[in-house]
Amino acid sequence: MTSNSQLPYEFCKESDWNYSFITISGVKYIAYFVDYSVYHPDFDEVYTFSFEPEESTPHPIDPKIAATIVTILQEFFQSKERAMILVCDNIDGKENKRNRQAFNYSYRFEYHLSIINRTKRVKISKDIKDLE
Repeated sequence: MTSNSQLPYEFCKESDWNYSFITISGVKYIAYFVDYSVYHPDFDEVYTFSFEPEESTPHPIDPKIAATIVTILQEFFQSKERAMILVCDNIDGKENKRNRQAFNYSYRFEYHLSIINRTKRVKISKDIKDLE
């Protein structure tokens, strides 16, 4: 039997690239993909993925967020191929926390992510301004 914390929140597919959901504590999250070829044409069928609360107010830890994110990833990659880039933004100094959280999600949901887990994990530590 699946525990309640493993079940995802209901989410809304706003467009082919954007999703949203609301947690039990009323925090609205947005999850979105970007076709990376807009940055460079050689990155055909490569996507970035991000998710964040709509507002930056403190909110409780909620394990159902992970289940929801994994479900969104599964849905998105059922019709897409290739690769995903998860950007762990460093604007607020929390990039290592984001990286650990992404690893925890992939470990906890390894079976569910097997549909999209066809690549290896690479950590790139570089400031965005260094890439300009």
